[in-house]
Amino acid sequence: MGQRGPRRHSQSDLAMRGSWRARRPPTTRVELPAADASPGQYLSEVAKHQWDQLAPMLIDLGCLTVADKQGLACYCEAYARWCMARDTIHRDGCFYTAASGMMAKHPAVTTMETAASEMRSWGSEFGLTPKSRTRLELQEPQQDPVEALHALLENDGGQVAAGNAGGR
Repeated sequence: MGQRGPRRHSQSDLAMRGSWRARRPPTTRVELPAADASPGQYLSEVAKHQWDQLAPMLIDLGCLTVADKQGLACYCEAYARWCMARDTIHRDGCFYTAASGMMAKHPAVTTMETAASEMRSWGSEFGLTPKSRTRLELQEPQQDPVEALHALLENDGGQVAAGNAGGR
């Protein structure tokens, strides 16, 4: 059975609306180790290309963990099926003449619709749709440690040294 009721709103949405639930403390979030950029399982060529485009971006945003790799693989394979069905429809058309002489919907149309539905479902889990991005609580993109240190020192304006001098 699927999820009942409307989708949950993010804490920022609740706070913006002034909902009483916005004052609740946020629930604790389980931190899983970040995934590496390799798919870890067999993917078709089109799915692998899609993985190579999405995985580094999702890792930087903190959306892709070790536990999420299979979900992203399912999204990428659905995208590959969608592309294959799209190419078939472009080549053969949306309809064909059946043995009875009647026009019938090409089976690739159903395949394309099913793949699009799967992509929408998996994509919303990773924030790949505009609506789903509003409810994701993302971490800042990861920086190179040297760049992060330089940014920290530039923003601090030398206050660290002055603050430590008169400390104790």
